[in-house]
Amino acid sequence: MIPLDEAQRFVRAGLSALSPIALALDEALGCVVSEELVAKEPVPRFSNSAMDGYALRSIDTKQATVRLHVVGSILTGEVSGLHLERGQTVRIMTGGLLPDGADCVCKMEEVTIDPGGRVVQIDRAISVGNMFATPARTSLSARSFSRRDVSWGHSK
Repeated sequence: MIPLDEAQRFVRAGLSALSPIALALDEALGCVVSEELVAKEPVPRFSNSAMDGYALRSIDTKQATVRLHVVGSILTGEVSGLHLERGQTVRIMTGGLLPDGADCVCKMEEVTIDPGGRVVQIDRAISVGNMFATPARTSLSARSFSRRDVSWGHSK
């Protein structure tokens, strides 16, 4: 029996690249790109929630257990115009645009909601950047992708 890396080198030595072909994206499962791809705009274009929960200011959770006043809701695709102040939170859906003043999201499963739905309790500190995506952290326009970076199919 030969070592795995030696077997892989042996197999790869007998392989050659196929000529590129044009495919629709929905036909490209299992394929790799043959030329560089460059994003034309940032994705996402705005800071948005990675899940359903409550957008808030991380500094408000510094004491670990905190009760915050719910000042509204933000649905996916909605521009709210809300600005969070000290002690406030807003219910937010996955993909929802983070309101001004918010720097994190607490998952829905991690809050206790009062019977009237106007106050939530969070029993742990939530760190800055928790559960949301920003153009600065995840933007596809920040770089181009080569054929080594992009494949359609199952992960290794």
